[in-house]
Amino acid sequence: MAPPDAVIRGFSRAQAWVYRRSRGRMWARFRGHPVLVLVTTGRRSGRPRPTPLVFVVDGDAYVVTASNAGRDHDPGWVHNLRADPRATVVVGGSDLPCTARFTEGDEAAGLWDRLVAHSPGFANYRRLTDRPFPVVVLTPIG
Repeated sequence: MAPPDAVIRGFSRAQAWVYRRSRGRMWARFRGHPVLVLVTTGRRSGRPRPTPLVFVVDGDAYVVTASNAGRDHDPGWVHNLRADPRATVVVGGSDLPCTARFTEGDEAAGLWDRLVAHSPGFANYRRLTDRPFPVVVLTPIG
C-alpha cells in the first residue's frame, strides 16, 4: 500500500528544501541512492516546484521515473514537464538548466531496467499499481 499523498508531499518538500539550502550536502541520498532535485514550473501557478528524485546518469543526462511511490496517478512534476519541458536539475551544489524528454518503447524499457538495478525499490512500487511509470531523460542545456 502506497503512503498517503500528504505524507509523500510533506517529506518531499522538506527533503528538497534541506537539499537545496545545503547545496546537496544534506539529504542527498534516499535509502542509500543519490538524489537530485528537479525544479519544474507549475503549469497553473507558474511557480517553481522542487521535487527530490532518485536518478541514474546516462552520458551527460539524468534519468528519473515517475513512480510516485506506487500511487495510481502521475506526480505533478510529470504534468508540469508535459506542459513545459524546460526545468532545472539541482545536483550537489550545481543548478543545471535542462530539457526533459519522455522516453518510449525499448529506450524506456532499457532505462527502466537500469533504474531498477540501481534502486530495486522501484520494482516494489511497480507492483502497487497498473499505471505505467514514465521514464524521463533530463538533458542539461549547453
